[in-house]
Amino acid sequence: MDESKFQRLIFVELMPRENILAFLSLCKVMLRTFPWGGCVTTFEAFSFKVPVVILPSKVTVEQLTLGQIRVLGLEDELVGNSIDDYIDKAVRIGTDKIWRDGIVKVICSKVSELFGEEVLRRVVNEWESFLLRVSGGIA
Repeated sequence: MDESKFQRLIFVELMPRENILAFLSLCKVMLRTFPWGGCVTTFEAFSFKVPVVILPSKVTVEQLTLGQIRVLGLEDELVGNSIDDYIDKAVRIGTDKIWRDGIVKVICSKVSELFGEEVLRRVVNEWESFLLRVSGGIA
C-alpha cells in the first residue's frame, strides 16, 4: 500500500455533538472502527451523504452499521472482507471522486429507507414477532 494515501487520514478527539456534525459535513469517507459500532454516528454520516466503510465482526454494535449498509444496498462498496479490502475500499472512496460520487448518489436515493414511519413500523413489528416467539406467545 502506498503510504502517501494515509496522509489524508485524520483521527479526532472526543468532541461535542455539534462539532461532530460540522466535521461530518467535511468528510469524504468515514471509517467504522472497533470496538465502536457507531450506529448513531453512522446514521448521521449517511444523513450527510458520507460513505461509511466497515470491517464487520460478530460484535453487535458493528452489526448495526452493517444493517444500515445492507438497507442502502452498498455491501460490495462499503463492507471490507479483510483488512486489506477495508483499506482499499476506504482509500478508493477517499481518492476516486467518480467512484465516491456514484456511492453518494445511491445514498441520496435510499437514505430515506433508514428513517421514517415505514422503518419504525417494520422495526416494531420485528420486535413484536421476536418477543412473542421467545415468550412462547404470551401477550
